[in-house]
Amino acid sequence: MIEGIKIGLVVSGGNAVGSYHAGALKALSEILPRDSIKVISASSVGVLNAYAYATEKMGVLEECWKNLPTGGLFSMFRALRKDNLLPKYIDEVLKETDVLDRRFYVTTSEPKKPLVEYWKIEGAYKESWKDLFYQSASFPLLVPKLRSAKRRRLDGGLLDNIPVYPLFYEKDLDMILILHSDPKYTPPEECFAEGKIVFDYVVNLGLCKVIDHYKFDRKRVEKWFDEGYILAKEVFTEIFAAENREELRSRVTDFYQKKLAERKKAYSADSLATMCNNIFWNLFGRKEL
Repeated sequence: MIEGIKIGLVVSGGNAVGSYHAGALKALSEILPRDSIKVISASSVGVLNAYAYATEKMGVLEECWKNLPTGGLFSMFRALRKDNLLPKYIDEVLKETDVLDRRFYVTTSEPKKPLVEYWKIEGAYKESWKDLFYQSASFPLLVPKLRSAKRRRLDGGLLDNIPVYPLFYEKDLDMILILHSDPKYTPPEECFAEGKIVFDYVVNLGLCKVIDHYKFDRKRVEKWFDEGYILAKEVFTEIFAAENREELRSRVTDFYQKKLAERKKAYSADSLATMCNNIFWNLFGRKEL
């Protein structure tokens, strides 16, 4: 592993397949020194996954994913609407003793303007973080509005599901690592500024169908978590065994080339999300941070 490397981590949303992302983060926590990750940007359920990684609660996160009180989408709808499942899981992961020792961007969508909002949180835990996390994962229809909210912010994935944008302003990064589920995704040119190495890793390539993003089945989700962990551990072990930056760049490029044909053939529900996000940016542009 390269000493002193500075990495920015992006974790996308993904509904039920967020379990793949969680498994991949567990693998990352075992392969990569934690202090290599200098900044994190996340959206939707990826916020909860990434925060658990940042605060060393991967065991808690794994328990949350593997103990979903549901047998499918209808049961998940009931759990979210009637049983307040999301606040319960947020309470499991966010604790008053937490300290974020790196910059962390939470993505939300403001539907009235319309506008994507990137909220930077850092330092000692604040009670307001819970509402922010709830809003970022507030997928319409599935997740009810917060009673205390004066206005409703929606799921960050609606307008920016793979939120690399905040990392454009991070000038001292050597690498951007993007964990997502869209095989058609291409990182924006801005990611490569100043010679940054960009590794966009599809955590579930070829492993599930489009409809699976909405299949909240406990056994299925548990299997996905384990698959995401096993595959990512193999990949990250190979990639981060590089001894210098040029070797790391070469390994990332080789990995991408090997997967290119498979990515061209694969489809994902997140591909539609990315397309809609791109249409939004073309119409309304981006807000400067």
